[in-house]
Amino acid sequence: DWGCTCKGCHCGHGTETSLVILSEEQYPEARCLDGTMAGYYVRKGISEQMLVFLEGGGWCYDQSCSPTDEGTLTDCQKRSYKNLGSSKSWEKILPERKLTGMLSADPKANPVFHNWTLVYVPYCDGTSFSGDAVVSFKGRDLHFKGRKILDAVFQSLRLDVTKQLVVSGGSAGALAVLLHIDSIAQEVTRSHGDIEIFGLADAGFFLDLPNMKGERCWPNQMRSIFNISNGYKSLSSTCLKRNSFQPSDCIFPQYFGDLIETRTFLAHSFYDDSEMYYTLGLDCWPGGGRGQRACNKKEMRAFDNLRVQHMSGWSRMLNTQARAHGVWAPACIAHTLTWGQWTDPLWQVPEGGAALAETVQLWLGAKETVRLEDPASWPNNRPCAGMDDEPSLTSAPGYTNSRGDRQSRGEVHRDTGHAGHGRAKTKTLAVPVTIIAFLSTAALTACVALVVIKRRNSRGTEVSEVLRPAETELTETELPET
Repeated sequence: DWGCTCKGCHCGHGTETSLVILSEEQYPEARCLDGTMAGYYVRKGISEQMLVFLEGGGWCYDQSCSPTDEGTLTDCQKRSYKNLGSSKSWEKILPERKLTGMLSADPKANPVFHNWTLVYVPYCDGTSFSGDAVVSFKGRDLHFKGRKILDAVFQSLRLDVTKQLVVSGGSAGALAVLLHIDSIAQEVTRSHGDIEIFGLADAGFFLDLPNMKGERCWPNQMRSIFNISNGYKSLSSTCLKRNSFQPSDCIFPQYFGDLIETRTFLAHSFYDDSEMYYTLGLDCWPGGGRGQRACNKKEMRAFDNLRVQHMSGWSRMLNTQARAHGVWAPACIAHTLTWGQWTDPLWQVPEGGAALAETVQLWLGAKETVRLEDPASWPNNRPCAGMDDEPSLTSAPGYTNSRGDRQSRGEVHRDTGHAGHGRAKTKTLAVPVTIIAFLSTAALTACVALVVIKRRNSRGTEVSEVLRPAETELTETELPET
C-alpha cells in the first residue's frame, strides 16, 4: 500500500520514490517508443491529496524547417535507444536530483506539495503523451503510444480516497497537461466520482510563431510528429471542430486554451529561452549575457514581443472567468519555473511581490482567477533579471534538449524538452505582506494591471497601496499570427 492515511503529518519526507512498471497483461499498448512497458514512480504521501507530474524531454522530429516523415522517424528511432524512448534503463528509485522545487518532500523547499502523494511519470513516447500508432521503420516498430500510457497510468492509480488531484508537468509534459487535462478529468470523475482536479502547466504554453527568417520552423516540426504518431486523435474534439480546416492548430495552446474547462494554472516566463532559441531561432542573448553576442535591434524586437504575444496568446483562456484559471508570468528569462524558482525570493511577480509557490497555494484555495502577469518588461524586474547571466537559470535537474540529449547544468537547452462549481470572478485578492494580488483585465488590445499591497505605516495602521502601471498596448503587428 503506497498510500499514507495520516493527516497533518509529514508523510513524504524520507520515503523513496519507487518505480512501478505498468502491467503488460492489463495495459498491453502502454509502451515506450522501443516497445518496452512504460510506468511511473510513486512516493508515499497523504492519500487524500495526489500530485501527478508528467516529465518533459522534448519531442522527436526532423530537425529541418521542412520536415519529412523519414527525417522524423529517424530522429524518433534514435530516441528509442535512450531513457526518453525506452524503460530498459530506468532506475528503480528516482534520484533525488529530480525531486527538487515543486517535487521536493522538504516542507521548507516545497510548502505546497511536500506531503502529497507524488506520482512521477517518465516521458518515453516523444509526443507529449499524445500519440496512438505503431509505425514500422527500417525493420523496427516504433510505438507512438503516449495517450495509451497516460490512460493506463490514471487507470492504475489508487484514487478511491483522493479528494484533490493536481496534474502537472514541465515543458513537453506541461503541454501534455494543457492538451489532455479535460479528458483526464472526465475519465477520473467517471471512475472515481467527485474529485477536485486541477492542471498545473510549467512552461507549456508554446506559441505558434515564425522564426527570424519568417519560417514556421518549430511549428512545422511539431505538426510532423503529430501527423506520424496519429496524435490528433487525442486532441480536444471541440478544438478540432472549430479548426476543421487546420486541425494542427489544436497542438498550440493559443488556439485552444479558452476551451479548457478544468481549472488550470500557467507558470510561464514571458521570455522563455526555449522559445527564444527553438521557436524564434535567436542565436544571441539580450545584452550579451551568457558569453553570447548581444542581440541586434531586430532580434531585440522579436525578443521584446514575446511578452505581448504570450499575454495575447493566453488572454482568452484567462478571461474565461467562470473557469478560474491562473497564471504567474515573470518578465525574466527562464524555461521551467517549478524547480529552482519555486520559492526563490529573487523570482517574484511583480518585483517584491509573490513567489510562484505561494501564488499556486493561493490559487488552489481560491474560487476565482489568480492572475499575476509581470507589469514590467525585461530587464525591469531587477532581482530575477539580474540572474539572467547565471548558467543555472534554465537548468532543471535531468532535463534534456529538443533532441532528448541529456545536458549538464549551465548548458542552454530545451526540455521540450473539474471545473470549479458556481460562477467564479476575477478579482484583486488583498493578501498580507509579501503576497501581491494582481488583476488583469486584458483584452486582445490592452492590458491594465492593478497591484494592491497591504502594509503598515509608521503609526502601525494597516493601509493598502495601489500601483497602476501604464497600459500596455498590443499593436496589430505584435499579435501572433493566426
